[in-house]
Amino acid sequence: MKKRRTRILIVDDEAAMREVLELRLQEWGFEIFLAEEEKKEAVAYLKKKGVDISRKIVGLHPGATWPAKMWPAERFAELIEKIREELNVQVAVTCGPGDSKLVDSIGARVSGGAFFLGTLRLRTLAAVLSNFSVYVANDSGPMHIAVAVGTKTLGIFGPGEENIWFPYLPPYYEASAGHLALRKDVSCHPCHLDFCNRVGSGYMECMQLLTVEDLFAEIKRMIG
Repeated sequence: MKKRRTRILIVDDEAAMREVLELRLQEWGFEIFLAEEEKKEAVAYLKKKGVDISRKIVGLHPGATWPAKMWPAERFAELIEKIREELNVQVAVTCGPGDSKLVDSIGARVSGGAFFLGTLRLRTLAAVLSNFSVYVANDSGPMHIAVAVGTKTLGIFGPGEENIWFPYLPPYYEASAGHLALRKDVSCHPCHLDFCNRVGSGYMECMQLLTVEDLFAEIKRMIG
C-alpha cells in the first residue's frame, strides 16, 4: 500500500502569506445578500405590525444567549421611553427564541410607542433589520446580522471582549459604517462567564455601569 505524500507550503513572510491566501485586510467584511422578495416580505411584515417604514426606526434587542451578557430589562424600558420622548423616531424590539418573557417584562414597563416584533426566521430577521436606521443589541447573533445587512449597530458588551467579538471598527471596517461597541471597564473583565459570580454591589457591575444616558447619547449621534 502506497503512502500518501503530503505537500507542505511554508511561507515565512506575512505579506506573502496574505497573497497566498488571497486576503486583503482593507477588503475584510461580511454581508448577507437579500433577495428582493425577502425585502418585500420584510416591509409587508413591518407594515402589518404598524411600523411606518418611511420614518426612521431604532431597533432594540434585549436578549442574549447568557444572562451575563444582558443589559438590564428595566434599562431597555427606560431607553424606549427616552427615545420616544426625545427623538422623532420609531422603536422596534426584536425577540429571539426563549426571549418572550424578557420582552413581555419590558413591554409591561413602557407606556406604549414601541413595536414588539415576534420571533423571526434568520433571513426574515435579516431583512427586517435592513430597514432599521440603528440597531442596539447585546452581544448576540442578531447584533452580527444587523452589521451584515449594513445597519448601523451599537453592541452592548460586558463579560466579553469587544475587540474580538465586535470586529466592525477601523481598521477592519470604515469609520463611515457607523458601528460602535460600548463597554465599561471593571476589574474582573474579561471574565467570559455565562452567569455573573459576583455578589452585592459588584453583581453585573459591567452592565450596571452602562447607563441609559450612555446609550441614548450614542443612538442620537448615530441617527444623525
